[in-house]
Amino acid sequence: EPMADAEVETGYGALSDGGKIASVSKCEPDLKWFGQDGAVNITLKCLNYAGGPVQVYGPYSVTPTTQFFSTRARHKLIAVKYQWAALKGFSARLGATAFQVKPTGSRP
Repeated sequence: EPMADAEVETGYGALSDGGKIASVSKCEPDLKWFGQDGAVNITLKCLNYAGGPVQVYGPYSVTPTTQFFSTRARHKLIAVKYQWAALKGFSARLGATAFQVKPTGSRP
């Protein structure tokens, strides 16, 4: 039987130095795929200060042919959530997901 509800979520990390607001325009997932016809959903959870309101972007469905996906997140902190498709014979291993980040100022 496939494993249902398999997911992992990172803690929040700063997108830039000094508490500045940053813009994430592109995400390049790094996954090693095992099996066929599977997918991993990636969700970005962003906020501007600890304990503040969370803005959710996604989920973005990533398959073995996905090179990148575009997003318009503009925040100080980001967490990434990965959710595997529950398919028998399919799995994926996480690598180092890369983000294209640009500074956009100090106000949310």
